[in-house]
Amino acid sequence: MREQKDEMWGGRSVIKTATLKLDEILTPPPSWSPTMSVRPKIAAPNPEGIYDHVVCSGETLESIARQYGADPNLIMELNSITNPVTVKPGVRLLVPMPD
Repeated sequence: MREQKDEMWGGRSVIKTATLKLDEILTPPPSWSPTMSVRPKIAAPNPEGIYDHVVCSGETLESIARQYGADPNLIMELNSITNPVTVKPGVRLLVPMPD
């Protein structure tokens, strides 16, 4: 079951609940737009043990490292990054598998 904070009603938050079935097709809420960032599941690494990651809006080098269990310093070294602030949405990063 999931809960969704839907709207304000008379100064109170209204919570809607729904039960999802395994074969149910979901449609996005009206507020969703195709330009919103949606992070897909992590794909398997290549034979050398390297993941290919495309940075999404709101991600930082630290959050990406946490997602993969990798060392952010190794990500910087592998991608020749000297300043982690330069990692912007759309940038493709190579992320090493954790030891």
